[in-house]
Amino acid sequence: MVRLKQFSCRRCGTTFMLRARKAYYCPECRKKQASEYVMQKRAEKDPAVKVGVGSGGNQRGKKNHQFKDGRSHYREVFDRENPYQTFCEICGGSRHLVVHHIDGNRKNNAPENLVKICRSCHAQVHGLTRNFGGKES
Repeated sequence: MVRLKQFSCRRCGTTFMLRARKAYYCPECRKKQASEYVMQKRAEKDPAVKVGVGSGGNQRGKKNHQFKDGRSHYREVFDRENPYQTFCEICGGSRHLVVHHIDGNRKNNAPENLVKICRSCHAQVHGLTRNFGGKES
């Protein structure tokens, strides 16, 4: 039988149950506390880093400035101009398709700058194949 202990969060004061010897923060506050701790340690190493400002890597989905109604704006532009393209321009595959900016500028959403390719080809175009165990080209 699992024994749960009752704890009180130091941050928000809510009571919560966990199977642990000790706990200081509820699950929601634990994430916030860990993030603040990391930022404080980063600021100690480099005084130029402002506490509370992240590295900018958390930009997926609704947090992305290009996100509108469940889709990225440039994907919408591409699909409006090329409604029947369901294959990769490089390999011809039809799975895991993404829209790629030819000139590398994400703000240039002109239809002639967008091309639909699969994730594998996209990684090769950007030289990210080392992340997938392949050779860089």
